[in-house]
Amino acid sequence: MKISLFSTALVLASLCGSCPIMAQQEPANQVLDADAFYHRAANLYSNAFKNNDLDQRIQLFTRAGEIFEQYLQQFPRGKDVQAAEYYHAMSFYHTGRIDEAKGIFASIIRNQRSGPYLAAACYSMATDAFEKKDYATAAVLYARLAANANEAKDRFHAFYYEALCHHYRGREKEALTCYFKGLNDPESAKNPYLHLCRQAVGIMLLNDEKGREALTYFDEIIKSPTQEKYRAEATLYAGIACLKLDDQATAEKYFQNLLSNNSEEWRAFHADALTSMMQLRFNAKKYAEVIEIYRSNPLNTGDERHARRANIVARSYMLLSQYLEAIPLFLEVQKLSPESDLAFDASYNRLLCFYKVDGKHIVEQADAFIEMYGKMKKNHPRIHAALMFKAGALAEEGKDQDAADTYNQIDPTLIAEGNRANLLFHRAHALSKVADHQGVIRSLSKFLEDFTTDRRSPEALILRSDAFL
Repeated sequence: MKISLFSTALVLASLCGSCPIMAQQEPANQVLDADAFYHRAANLYSNAFKNNDLDQRIQLFTRAGEIFEQYLQQFPRGKDVQAAEYYHAMSFYHTGRIDEAKGIFASIIRNQRSGPYLAAACYSMATDAFEKKDYATAAVLYARLAANANEAKDRFHAFYYEALCHHYRGREKEALTCYFKGLNDPESAKNPYLHLCRQAVGIMLLNDEKGREALTYFDEIIKSPTQEKYRAEATLYAGIACLKLDDQATAEKYFQNLLSNNSEEWRAFHADALTSMMQLRFNAKKYAEVIEIYRSNPLNTGDERHARRANIVARSYMLLSQYLEAIPLFLEVQKLSPESDLAFDASYNRLLCFYKVDGKHIVEQADAFIEMYGKMKKNHPRIHAALMFKAGALAEEGKDQDAADTYNQIDPTLIAEGNRANLLFHRAHALSKVADHQGVIRSLSKFLEDFTTDRRSPEALILRSDAFL
């Protein structure tokens, strides 16, 4: 018997009798042979599907289950035992006795080696395990379903969901193997998951730095008659693949193709394409073009993508020395993506912009940055760079003790090499003003040791000598 796992009602279509439901009587167990016994239960089961009255449906399924159970007890070696066991479980299922149904499905999986009813039981139990996120169990059951499915659609369902199970367990190699089974099957043209398999394989290859191979799968989706949303997403990924291949011209063509389609399905990916286009221009140091793209396409998505676009354009303004334009955009990044690394970078760059345009308020800005990130990132170089900005500003304001205290909080090893000499030299000057002679000696000794050719070395020698006195 050929079984479709997606419609249990169809399974028994050939077994349904033409007798009215009320005419079905309990079998005379001592008289009926095995075939008649089985068909009586099958007819009851089939008629239950046809009945629109809920109470009668439950009654018929319950009675069918009882007769299937009697059949299994009286004819344990009958030719319809596998079918009876499966429909016994389904009778429980349709009357809401799910646990009893699962128990029988588990028995089928343990005891039956092959066949459509094993496949059907695997389908039910795999679905249950998948919904419970028991992906290890589900993967095994989907594999058995694939091996025993009569119909291609069930086989493809098993391939795809087994792949998902492996993916959720972080077993990408096994997932890739399952996706390829769906793609390389002789009946792959019938695969309802074909485009999803192609996309998954493409993304996995892309993550594995195999951009050229990945691109072929995305192009297959783009050229296929599949749904627009899948073609749009594949176009985006194709552009990203080209970026990884350093083929920026082709990448831009993909992004432009995506942006030129204004249908609803394609607009959903416009923000990602714009972000990538802006990044392309930024990498090429075409900062004015980055700004123009941002101004011409004011997509207010209010999400991480929006934050990335705002960050790219803010950095472009910053590199063009247009600090006042950059400052509010960096603040927008912080609001759009709080507590993220992107927000941390934006906050630091905003501090740099204030340093460039308004030294008077650098202490307050540095304090705000340090208060926000100082505890969670206390050893990050940017925290110590901010302390350096603050210390320098305090020294300029004549707040010698505050400047000295701030300088003493800075770890010189976390300051960029290009600024370390300045730190050591200026810290020594600040410490000398508060008579911290040992601090002066330590700073200038390190300065003279590490920066022997610095033009300030003679001054450093004199200042250190004074500290020894």
